[in-house]
Amino acid sequence: MGSGYDPQQHQGAPPPPPAPQGYTPPPPGTTPPPVYRPDGRAADQHPNAVIMLVLAILGVMGMCLSIPGVVAFFMARNALNETPNCGMTKASYWLGIISWFFAALQVLFGLAYVGFIIFMITAGPGASGGSTPPFGPPGP
Repeated sequence: MGSGYDPQQHQGAPPPPPAPQGYTPPPPGTTPPPVYRPDGRAADQHPNAVIMLVLAILGVMGMCLSIPGVVAFFMARNALNETPNCGMTKASYWLGIISWFFAALQVLFGLAYVGFIIFMITAGPGASGGSTPPFGPPGP
């Protein structure tokens, strides 16, 4: 078998582009293979992919009420129309969906907290049994 392109081996995949002069490939198994388009060019990366990923990670971590993750979700959803093969954009999209979930949980817990505070204010001191001192009635 020669060193040329074998269509039976690749089954429709385009041949990899030629390596630049003086390029030494890394040892096998150290880097993932590059992703190529059908026309042979490497897959594009969206210009804001890193920003979207950072915002999505901040949103999942719960910073600023998950707002950065929600913003990253919308940015990634629009960017996937332009560059559907960008891995960072896909990661930002899924992390954005997770931060939507966390944002909903934060709203629910916030409403429960406010409801508890309102209940404690309107119930008065007698509702919690705090009207009598802890060691019996006061002395003469």
